Amino acid sequence: MTARVVIATLVLLSSSAAVSPLAAQLRLEGAALVGRTEHRVDAGFGVASSVGTSFGAMGRVQFGGPFELEARALGGKLSADSLARDDRSYGELRARGSVLALPWLALQGSATIRTYDLEPARQRWTQLGAGAEARFDFASGVVRSHVRATLLPHVAVSGLPAPDFGIAGATGIQVNYGRLLGALEYEVERYVFPTRTDGGKRREQLAGVGVRLGARW
Repeated sequence: MTARVVIATLVLLSSSAAVSPLAAQLRLEGAALVGRTEHRVDAGFGVASSVGTSFGAMGRVQFGGPFELEARALGGKLSADSLARDDRSYGELRARGSVLALPWLALQGSATIRTYDLEPARQRWTQLGAGAEARFDFASGVVRSHVRATLLPHVAVSGLPAPDFGIAGATGIQVNYGRLLGALEYEVERYVFPTRTDGGKRREQLAGVGVRLGARW
């Protein structure tokens, strides 16, 4: 379902670009994603970890000004260790908007929907984020590195109280060769939940390293 939403969004944006008088100022980017993802949970009884390969797709539109819009769908199967016990699958859909405040600094807002499917239970996450991304170009723009930090002021989790604190970060590098591009990125999200009545505190982390291969138009 999430992949269909992303594809429909990209088609709509592409169609709009074709009929708009500003179409020549638009820049489109599409890519396939593959990576390694780890979900860690510490509920006070040790750290339970689930690891697996993730696959997805993303699209980005850069308008004829300082605005960018990005959407991505990602998911996979996570194999559990002895503490986590049961394997699970996860999927997410994320949208992110950016405004270039400076040539090297983008202010960003994001929205994410994520599910963890652990039969027979399914946990749903929804979150909103606000942050900034620093971008540094080398070799006349052939190579670009970035560092991103995002606060997550709103996180809702089905079956659990909302986290007291949520933060996300990423760093990566992208190489452009004509219309082709390749990128490597590491992302991490961390959450701290309210203290329980027994004094314990739940912490979660989702981290992954991914490769992106695609093209620009």
